[in-house]
Amino acid sequence: MANHQLLPLAIAFVEKESGDSWYWFLERLKQTVVRYVANVCVIHDRHKGILQAIDDMQNGLDGPNVCRKPGRSTKSFSEWIEHEPKEKWAFLYYEGGYRYGIMTTNLEVYNWVLHGVRGLPLVGIVEFFLYHTLKYYRDRYVVAQLAMADNQKIYGYKMTEYMEEAFKKVLKHRVQAVGAVEHRFKVTCRDKGRLGGRRERHTQECVLGNDECVCSCQKPKLLHRPCTHVIASCFEVAGLQPRMYVSHYFLKETI
Repeated sequence: MANHQLLPLAIAFVEKESGDSWYWFLERLKQTVVRYVANVCVIHDRHKGILQAIDDMQNGLDGPNVCRKPGRSTKSFSEWIEHEPKEKWAFLYYEGGYRYGIMTTNLEVYNWVLHGVRGLPLVGIVEFFLYHTLKYYRDRYVVAQLAMADNQKIYGYKMTEYMEEAFKKVLKHRVQAVGAVEHRFKVTCRDKGRLGGRRERHTQECVLGNDECVCSCQKPKLLHRPCTHVIASCFEVAGLQPRMYVSHYFLKETI
């Protein structure tokens, strides 16, 4: 995740992607992998079988062969989205902080490894999964070894790229201290051009602590990394470094 990658956790062989097969898969995933871990996020593509299985598990139904609810009538997108929780599809309303910037519902980052496998016999499919998954981890291990040996690197390459670009942007910010007791700052960003030749300045307010930061842009909370406003404010306080506000998931040791 920290390098915009996911680890292949499990592969389900299902004859038909029904609610029953998905319930069987998710139930065993919960029993053997998730167990007692709280706040587990399920990222999926809203397949009706997955939705049915999750609903059955949450409502305590008895899995396969339960009495299903009658199908819903087809709705337009605007009719459907109007009644869906806004925090499920818009960052503006999401306050949980568990997504690390991920909003897509279908991260198929592993599908390329399994491309072209459907035409093989069943034994060939199983062997294909096994050896290509092993190769996937071997290749990632080589990259990880090189990163661990480089003492100049602190994060994974995606976070490294982000921080380098952020440090360039903060040079164009103007920071003003507005707090007496706490480290509170008002950060004015550079002018941004708009249609019609109008230009606007954007101002954000930051509060820096020893173990967390808050910014009115909400990016530190949603993305678990310091925004440019926080980074610019850090330069005004002795002893505070931007890397203090980077989630440990982005460190190369964790990756």
